[in-house]
Order: sequence, then C-alpha cells, then structure tokens
Amino acid sequence: MAIARLNGEVIAESTDTVLIEGNRYFPAHSVRAELLRPTVTRDDRHYYSIIVHDIPVQDHAWSVAGASIPDPRLADYVAFDGPVEIED
Repeated sequence: MAIARLNGEVIAESTDTVLIEGNRYFPAHSVRAELLRPTVTRDDRHYYSIIVHDIPVQDHAWSVAGASIPDPRLADYVAFDGPVEIED
C-alpha cells in the first residue's frame, strides 16, 4: 500500500497507484478531499493546495486532464510532490 503524508498527516493511501515519470498517482477516491483546495489550472494540469493543521501548502497536489494525460489510466488520479512524503 502506498501512503502520501504531509507533516505526519495521511493525505492519501491506496493499493491501486500508478507510477509514471517518477510520480506516484493515487485514485481520487483514495485522497482525503477535505484537505485539498483548488488553486490554479495550467494547460491540462489542475493544482491544489494541501491544508494540514490549518496550514496551506500551495500547489503540491495535481491532477491531469485532457490531451496532456501521459497515460489513460491517470484519469481521476492525483499526484503529489515537494514536501509530501510517499511511502511504498
């Protein structure tokens, strides 16, 4: 099972992740949506702030839609970077 954590808080966990280009994508239903706030869309990438302990960490979660999806399996998946730790 893969787990995404920020400051000790579990953001997502799933056995159904996809690893592409060094990024681990989690199914949207496995992500704690109450911790994400949409921030900006660039091209086909939708970014989110992650809010843990009332502190927002801007643009370290994203999803991809439209023509930029590198793999069709990624529809409705979310990836994380930066300070988010991924445990496999």
